[in-house]
Amino acid sequence: MIPSPRDDEQVSLRDLVARAIDDIKNYLRAEIALVRARVSTAGGKAVPALGFLILAIVIAQSALTVLFAAVGALLALWIGWPGGLAVAALLALAVSGWLAWRAYKKMTGLFG
Repeated sequence: MIPSPRDDEQVSLRDLVARAIDDIKNYLRAEIALVRARVSTAGGKAVPALGFLILAIVIAQSALTVLFAAVGALLALWIGWPGGLAVAALLALAVSGWLAWRAYKKMTGLFG
């Protein structure tokens, strides 16, 4: 660190710039430490919630699989098992494609 000048001393521009750079470095280090502390605190609290969220997604995916299989079984009464399951699979792909298209549109709206 550059020592502070007394009132009767002349301070060069070089010393002032060096002191300003040191102050900025110290400020940025303190801000980074603060952000790290906040993130680690929030991250520790979010871990259990993320576990529940992942479990909910897995259960929802299982439920959708059963739903589409049930639609295929229902359609199998009219068009046979291969046709019913094929139509159910196409229906699932159509829903998935529609959701992907909506996600794409929202993402391009964010960046474009």
